[in-house]
Amino acid sequence: MSLCLSDRYASYLGHLQYRLHRSPNTKLVMDLLQVQEELNIVISITEQQIELVSSLQNILKPERKKDQSRASTRPYPHASVTTIPPADVSAYRQLSFSTHLSDPSAQLLDNLQREYADLVALRDNSNTLIDRTIQLVNMRLEDHGKAILVFTIVTIILLPLSFISSFFGMNFSDIRDMESTQRLFWLIAGCFKVSTVGLSLFFAFYGGATTE
Repeated sequence: MSLCLSDRYASYLGHLQYRLHRSPNTKLVMDLLQVQEELNIVISITEQQIELVSSLQNILKPERKKDQSRASTRPYPHASVTTIPPADVSAYRQLSFSTHLSDPSAQLLDNLQREYADLVALRDNSNTLIDRTIQLVNMRLEDHGKAILVFTIVTIILLPLSFISSFFGMNFSDIRDMESTQRLFWLIAGCFKVSTVGLSLFFAFYGGATTE
């Protein structure tokens, strides 16, 4: 009884591809990596199963080579059932001739080979989806980074002015009774703003080196 793992994974990858078109994010990348890891495990197990069934066929049927030599003279092509199919054959199901196999072990081996080819194709498809998702996520992060940069610049410029305005707006006698003009406010605000911007740029570009 076949579980059709390739069909299950194909359905799940289709769901992940739908999520990719809607909203690519880092969680989707993690889900794709998990699926790829599972596919690698299943492919490895399938390879071991193919090798095991092939070994059993060689042990239980020593006359198998003679049967294959006779079958090679048939008019229809005959696919090999003792080796793992190449990974780049995505249409291995169409190349299979399992309907002509009367031996149950040969039928099982043929099913395993077809399942193996489909799983390898799904793994390659998952690689493509991972690369595409990472590209889209990087594009979104770049846009978010630009928005954060603009917001940070505006905040750095206006924050010193807000602080100085609040300071000079306090209702104390020594501040209210000052004889200075607005020149003092702009002088203090300008110096404070320059120092704030300078410190922000210093820690932004050289903060990591100083902490190390």
